[in-house]
Amino acid sequence: MPNLLIVLSISFLVLSSCSKFKIQEVEFAKKETIQKWPDEILIPSLVWDQIENKSVSQEHKSDEHAAPQKSASQLKSVLFDTVTVLLYEKTPGTLNSPSIEITLPKGGGVIDFAQFVKSKPGSFLLSFRVNYGEISDSLKVQYISRARKRRLNNKIYGLGCQSVADLKSFYLKTIEPEGLLLDTTRSLYLSVILGDFIFSYDKDLNTMLSRVSFVDSRQPQLACGYKGT
Repeated sequence: MPNLLIVLSISFLVLSSCSKFKIQEVEFAKKETIQKWPDEILIPSLVWDQIENKSVSQEHKSDEHAAPQKSASQLKSVLFDTVTVLLYEKTPGTLNSPSIEITLPKGGGVIDFAQFVKSKPGSFLLSFRVNYGEISDSLKVQYISRARKRRLNNKIYGLGCQSVADLKSFYLKTIEPEGLLLDTTRSLYLSVILGDFIFSYDKDLNTMLSRVSFVDSRQPQLACGYKGT
């Protein structure tokens, strides 16, 4: 396994459990719909190469300001797809509601954790619903980190700015069925999850695409590009 994926797995597994809880079967207490369409979806060319099945390394860094980017809306074979984000608290009081289902518009959108996650120490699960159907062969799940690395208790959390990882296997095995367990203590989860999740799959002759960007307006200092006040 490439070094980048090892770091990513450690970052996630530090916060994960071996539970067989099925988050997709939950009856969610609160349902939110984000109406705002995302701004133009710019995708680093190296990520788009993976979507198009071009031969690229699974371990790389993307400089979004220097590296070429493509606007998904200008690619003829791309159709935007809806995606749903699922939040489920393991520690009561960590979320604004015990369970939250957030439906995003076609193309995806931005989730600001300030609207959904409290500052109480504890943990919650995060997952997605993506409409790729019963066959996952063409599904691709890529993560672009927008979080600075942090060292806490002799452990490194996060991948670092603009690191890119292919998460398909981890997504299908853990994130989708059971949820990713995230720790709110000292905002550890932000170092793991801030960034973009890009989902794509083939349907007919088109590529269905959506992107979910996670931010937290309360903690800008943990995100890449923070310049201070």
